[in-house]
Amino acid sequence: EHIGDAGAAAMAAALRTAILHPRSTYDDNNPYGGDDGSTIKKTTTLLFPVLEHLNLSACNVGDAGVEALALAIRDNKGCLLGLDLSGNKIGDDGVMALAEALIDASVSSKHNNKGKKGDKNDTTTGAETAETPVTKNTLIVKEMENLDLSGNHGVGNDGATAIASAFEKGKIKDLVLRSCSVQADGAAAFGKAIISLAEMIRKSSDDNEEAEDIGAEYLVPTYNIDLSGNLFGTVRIEKKKKGFNKHAEKLLKSKASAKVASQMNFLGRKIQSGLKDAGLDVSPFMEGFAPSAESDDDEEELMRMAGGIAETEDDARAGAARSSAPRCGARSFADPIVDFDLDGKKDKGDQKKRKILIRCRVGMRRCSLDAGAADALAAAVLHARDYWRGDFTFYTSMNSA
Repeated sequence: EHIGDAGAAAMAAALRTAILHPRSTYDDNNPYGGDDGSTIKKTTTLLFPVLEHLNLSACNVGDAGVEALALAIRDNKGCLLGLDLSGNKIGDDGVMALAEALIDASVSSKHNNKGKKGDKNDTTTGAETAETPVTKNTLIVKEMENLDLSGNHGVGNDGATAIASAFEKGKIKDLVLRSCSVQADGAAAFGKAIISLAEMIRKSSDDNEEAEDIGAEYLVPTYNIDLSGNLFGTVRIEKKKKGFNKHAEKLLKSKASAKVASQMNFLGRKIQSGLKDAGLDVSPFMEGFAPSAESDDDEEELMRMAGGIAETEDDARAGAARSSAPRCGARSFADPIVDFDLDGKKDKGDQKKRKILIRCRVGMRRCSLDAGAADALAAAVLHARDYWRGDFTFYTSMNSA
């Protein structure tokens, strides 16, 4: 908890200048000719991250610390494979900076050592001749795959929308946003992001016809989004009785006195009315029975207060979510998926079985989902399977549906 923004910034400075590890190099032993008749040899170098995983969970990191880490990710692409920032004090500003860095990340210039023409490290494409073989070195960088931002209650729709834009470009494969403050608009952004991602994968698949025919399950790109604990559903959470609070006894006594006074006022008015009808004016003797302002509504309000019905943190977050976003997040997530039709026709049983385009696992546990939300998610599963080769799994336990 003492790391804070300063510690995160120090780590970011080291990651920003670190050199990635070139663990593997593949050479093409059959040089091919260029358009100008030159001989070109291809090599591919795999660069692995400085850190496989950086865990900064519950370290009192705020937006300033995340922005420093974002600079490292942007300027030294691939320096991290996984980042855990759960349980911190991060808000939308920090997440937006992180998303922008993931999108704009570039390979550090220190990894592109350009030699002279014909040098084995040369990555230039100058005017070569057939007598001067040139080696073209392709760098493949393992980018960030896992990002955990759960438990940061300051992350709402703006942050979710920003990180969804990075997700739709394939910059993250496993994203965790559990127990944040994501509402319907943020959930809808992820539904749209998956559609854009599917279109990008489809285009890449069309460019490589061999991949289209392989159909092996392990080749299907798989993406995970966990939105559990974001109360973007429409089910009203029942208040949890915590017992009488320290003021309950006093409130009950006060209410008892008020109730007796109300009853006495009623009886007093009845007696006074009856005696007046009989010709006796007793109003001077009834001065102590002033009409009470108590009502049934007042009684219910006081009993609610006296009952010790305390709002939990989840109740407060649910109330805040509903006040600003009455739409259901699950329906908002499912709508773009159901409206999308990649292939233009349903995949009937008599057609040739097609390769699954994308596999998505989405967590929506404890999101206050009702039966209508479950129906919407079920429709998304069927439509994605039948119309655009999407394989969806939704995890919806701990909901009323």
